[in-house]
Amino acid sequence: MPFALTAAAAAVSAAATPIWIMVLRRLGVIDNPTGRSSHVVPVPRGGGLVPAAVGVVVILGPLDLPVRFSVGVAVAIFGFGAIGLCDDFRSIAAVPRLALQFVVGIAAVPLLLSDFHAAPIWAVAFALGAALFLTSYVNAFNFMDGINGIAAMQATVAGIALSLIGFWQDVPRVASAALLLAGVALAFLPFNYPSARVFLGDVGSYALGGWIGSLVIAALAFGVAPESAIGVVALWLADTGTTLLRRMRAGQPFLTAHREHTYQRLVQHGWSQTETAAFATIMSALISAAALLALTDSLILRVTGDVVAAALLLTYLSSPGLVAQRASNRGS
Repeated sequence: MPFALTAAAAAVSAAATPIWIMVLRRLGVIDNPTGRSSHVVPVPRGGGLVPAAVGVVVILGPLDLPVRFSVGVAVAIFGFGAIGLCDDFRSIAAVPRLALQFVVGIAAVPLLLSDFHAAPIWAVAFALGAALFLTSYVNAFNFMDGINGIAAMQATVAGIALSLIGFWQDVPRVASAALLLAGVALAFLPFNYPSARVFLGDVGSYALGGWIGSLVIAALAFGVAPESAIGVVALWLADTGTTLLRRMRAGQPFLTAHREHTYQRLVQHGWSQTETAAFATIMSALISAAALLALTDSLILRVTGDVVAAALLLTYLSSPGLVAQRASNRGS
């Protein structure tokens, strides 16, 4: 049943996106290139409203999930997406935007954790940590949505990985919602990759980030091995985290836009957006696959998976330096 609904949702999303692109053009919701942009021609932004809206409708309706869980995921998608939509039409200052996002996280997390049982102090601590994680990941997902296809690809990979985790660990609610995520993200991809007819916009990156983050929280609450759940989002968190640390150490404002992420530096070193998005996606998929070994009963396989995932992550983070060094060696 989830497979049929996913296929139907993907078809609806694919059919509605061209119509929404025309509406965005008429409304003048256009992303004009600037000095920090990776695109050179004006492109409509806000296309992510379609997969987000389809996702909310299906999750609250025919997917037939437990009520509190489905409402929790829908609150994450809709709440973060609404903030992003406002930002797409009229920019919101960073601090108020962050405060609104945390409010959405606080609203969504108790619903996601309705079946989580622990001592009260640990339950409160987990819930606060989950809200902080959700807010942080939504922003990381938004920061990483800087070149064609990279965000839709990551959402597809995350959806597939989380659905595998859900099926493997007998958490069908996570599996079904994740499969739906993969379907609508994949349906959006042809409109954004390899060339972009539309961008996800903040509405799309916030909504998809909230969707992924909420499922990671639910997986952790149901006792899924932390490496497996976090492995799905590890590359994007690591890229964003290391970039912010570098900027803070250099005394640069970390809330302002920039082009210093690992994937952006690869583009600056001569890789095309197509190559870079594919590379980041492949590395994220490999890290997720290695992290799945933590779900086995074998300690050796679990440790092996952790080591491989860490090595892949370090390889990705160091890739701009390796590419630059190779280019220098060729030129000398």
